[in-house]
Amino acid sequence: MNTFTPHQIVSLFCKNRTLYGEVIQVIESRSALWVRPLWLIVADNFETIDVREGSDLILPIELFNPALDTEVLPLFSQVVKDNYIANISYPLQDFVEKVCQNYPEYFQKNL
Repeated sequence: MNTFTPHQIVSLFCKNRTLYGEVIQVIESRSALWVRPLWLIVADNFETIDVREGSDLILPIELFNPALDTEVLPLFSQVVKDNYIANISYPLQDFVEKVCQNYPEYFQKNL
């Protein structure tokens, strides 16, 4: 299991999408992370969706990996350059739904 700390950037991959988020809190008693979403990357067309205005998530810690600086730094500069807020509700909700469907073993525990 990875050791995460508050303010660390983490990633969660599912299908052709990667969610990057900031760790708010490690919830050890539930083996979960409280994460504030930042960007959702769609690999098929390299689309970057700014999901910073989306809801925070609490998901199983096993689903997350530490994000590398080389992954994250270009995203910061792209968002600052583009300065946009996309319609984040549906893409983020759709991603979380896919995570739950593709990793059911993590959600059968009592979270």
